[in-house]
Amino acid sequence: MLELIIEEATKSIHPRIQEKLKCPVVREWMFETYGEEAFLDPSNKKYPVVNPETGKYRSDLIFAGYVRSRMDNHNESVEKAVKLFEEKGCHTELTIKIQEIDQSVIDITELMFTSELDKETLTWIG
Repeated sequence: MLELIIEEATKSIHPRIQEKLKCPVVREWMFETYGEEAFLDPSNKKYPVVNPETGKYRSDLIFAGYVRSRMDNHNESVEKAVKLFEEKGCHTELTIKIQEIDQSVIDITELMFTSELDKETLTWIG
């Protein structure tokens, strides 16, 4: 199930942006140009949260950074991502229904890391 969430989070990022973010030279340039705010983990230039072309925050990058940092147990980055998600008014179209209760992607991802869920109880909507 977690792989599905990661796949959905990544699909929302434009392929051109994905390719740029894979390049260490681009990440170094982003750090020099946009500063520490460009990453959830600036010391390692991990979990970029701004568009490398514009320097503006992107909801899809913030969410992808949240999911990846959560997977890596990088709690400081997780907290930064949640704070940014709220501060920037990020919204996502990805909603997951659990036993007839709609949950945000942040809530469901948190559930994935804190409990065992039966895949049969999860249904993608929207």
